[in-house]
This record gives sequence, structure tokens and C-alpha cells, in this order.
Amino acid sequence: VDQIRGYVSECTLYAHGDLSLNETIIAMNQNYVGSNNINLFIPCGAFGTRLCGGKDAASPRYISTKLNKIVHDIFKPEDKALLVHHREGDVEIEPEYYIPIIPMVLVNGAVGIGTGYASDIPCYNPIDIIDCLLELLENDHYQCKLLPWYRNFTGKISKGVDSFISHGTMHIKSSNTFEITELPIGVWTQKYKEFLETLIEKKTILSFSDYSTEKKVNIIVQGKRSFIQQFKENHEKLVQVFKLKSNIKLNITLFDEKHKLRKFSTVSSVMQYFYKVRLEYYSKRIECLLNQLVKQKKRLEQKVLFIRAVIQNKIKIFKKTRVQVTEQLIKQHFKKYENSFDYLLDLRIHQFTNERVQEFEAQLEELNQKIKGLKKTNSKEFWKEDLMVLKQILVEREKELKSEDTSFS
Repeated sequence: VDQIRGYVSECTLYAHGDLSLNETIIAMNQNYVGSNNINLFIPCGAFGTRLCGGKDAASPRYISTKLNKIVHDIFKPEDKALLVHHREGDVEIEPEYYIPIIPMVLVNGAVGIGTGYASDIPCYNPIDIIDCLLELLENDHYQCKLLPWYRNFTGKISKGVDSFISHGTMHIKSSNTFEITELPIGVWTQKYKEFLETLIEKKTILSFSDYSTEKKVNIIVQGKRSFIQQFKENHEKLVQVFKLKSNIKLNITLFDEKHKLRKFSTVSSVMQYFYKVRLEYYSKRIECLLNQLVKQKKRLEQKVLFIRAVIQNKIKIFKKTRVQVTEQLIKQHFKKYENSFDYLLDLRIHQFTNERVQEFEAQLEELNQKIKGLKKTNSKEFWKEDLMVLKQILVEREKELKSEDTSFS
């Protein structure tokens, strides 16, 4: 992590200090409950756990990372040509923003405070987000209804008055013990144990035993029989005493595609806005791909004409200088690419054969079919295809995680 921080800093002319960049890279690796629903980096080492809310991460010089493969299914390589890059003098650095196929700010959430502005955005299920976008592709006015969702969280999340409520999980085991198997979102195991210590001091409970792991919460609390009996018929009171509920705020202030701060009232309005802008970029992608294919086609056509001209002795290349060959190409109206005939002059001698011409003509036919297919394809179909591929990857991932949990238990 320490090395990639240096690399990123150099490539982007990063000016905000090493510490903040290290913390960002570490946070992008984290995958414990309450952190990322999709971690964009793969953690190789101790990047923090739910025991301490990530604060138990090792030093950046001891932990390693690599890009998560799923990144290429969210940030499509085909969109790279559409990105507008910042410039520092004559140096091109990072893009102004990336254009993922789903709104990642909803997938992994965001908490930030600025001058006069604040943002509190919980995490949402990426599969639910994909389903909403698929509905929007069918009906532009569809209203998305989403509840916050945190990967591997086994508690419950419900709608409050102005926020959402996260519920931990507990159940009574015997006449004087009960078990806590999940904590509310944002409540970390170590801090919660410190809270239980205060309940012992107040003699609210007698003791507790912690069997929690880095992934699972498992705390057995022992109290007086009279205490347990008191709350047996009032579970809500027990939840309040043991602070097994927490509020999840919703305050959405985001930068839009024009770098203007925009206040959104609901998650549905974020989805609608993202949908509108991202659909425009799919139209741009089709246009860009068409231009690339047409350029490939024209270059290939020029290569076929050139090879045929050489075979038929209309252009003489043997015992001729590069300048002399170039003069022949200009005279016969061949086209330059990137202000050069190198794409023709650099052809190897084994390519001047009828077999090679036939191969190039087959490639031309394939390019023509691609161009025809692309002209018939609309931006919605393109986006739908990308979303379905990503959804399948996420569904398979959830199945793997469940099977790992089953084998572990």
C-alpha cells in the first residue's frame, strides 16, 4: 500500500498528503460488515475488521493490495475514450470523474462534511440497484424504492421517520442469559464490549463472555433472573437498554456531472439523475465505437489496395527508397493515418500475398457486420447487457459467500 500510494501520487500529482491517500486506499480494500458492499481492491493482509471499525488495520508498509477483477465490469474499458482528463500544465492526469455502469456512491455509501454542506449516504444492495436501473430502462419514470443494505449484515433495517433504523439481533437463552449475535450498523464489537463493562459497573448485568470473531458477533450476557424475567415480555425495552438500535442518516448532497453541488431529496431522485446522465454516455460510447470501427475498416481497405497494387506491380517497393515509395502512394491517392504512411510501409514481406489479401477481406466483412449491428443497437440495449453481466457476477459472488459461511459454521 505504501508503494502504490507513491505511484498514485506521482501519476495524479496528488497534493493532499500521504496520510489521507493511504487511508483512502485502505478504506477501498475493506469488506467487513458496515464498510464496502463492493471493495474495489483485494486486501492482502490486515486491512481492519468490524472489531474496531477498521482502525485495527496494519501499517501501509506491511499490507498489500491488487485491483478487484469486478472493477472492469463496473468501469467498462470501452468508456475509457470518453473520459475527460484534468491537466496540470502540459501533464495529463486523472479524469475529472469516472462513469461506472451503476452509481457507486449508493453501493458503498459516503459520509462527508464540507463548508455549509454535509452528506450521509448509507450503502445499498448493488443487485437491487441493478434491478432498479433495468426497470428504468423499461420505464423512464419508474420510482426506485430501496432500503439500505450491508453485505453479511444479519440484523434488520427498517424505515424510520426521517432516517432508517438498524437493528441488532439478540435472543434469550435461559432464565438468566441471553445471546447477542448481531450489532447495529456502525456499532463495533470492541466499543460495544466497553459499553457492556459500564453495565456491569452499574450492576445492570452480572457478566458477559465474548466469542466474537472478526466476521461474526457472538456475546453471551448473564444477568439476574429477575432482570431477564422483567424484559421477557418487553423485548423492545431490552433492545433499548442494550443499545441494539442505531439510526442511519440520509442526507444526500453530491457533485453532479458539471461539478456543481446538488441536493437530492431521495435515493430514487439520485437513481433518476444517474440514469439520465449515464444513458447519454452510452450514446457517446456507441458513437465512439462506430468511429473506431470505421477507422479500422478504412485502414484495412487501404492495406488491401496497397498489397494488391504491389502484387500487380502498380506500386514498386523493391530497390526503392522510403521516400520513393511514399511519392507513389501520394500519387495514387492513398490516405495517411496520424499524418503518416507507416501503417503501410511497415508491413512485412510475408504479407504481400494473395492469402493475406483474402484474410484481410474476411476481416473487412467481419467489421462490416459489426458496424451494421452497432448501428441497429440502441444505448438502452447496450446498458442492459452490461447490467445483466454484472448482476450475474454479483449473484455468483453472494452464493460463494453463503457457501463459505455454511462450511465455516
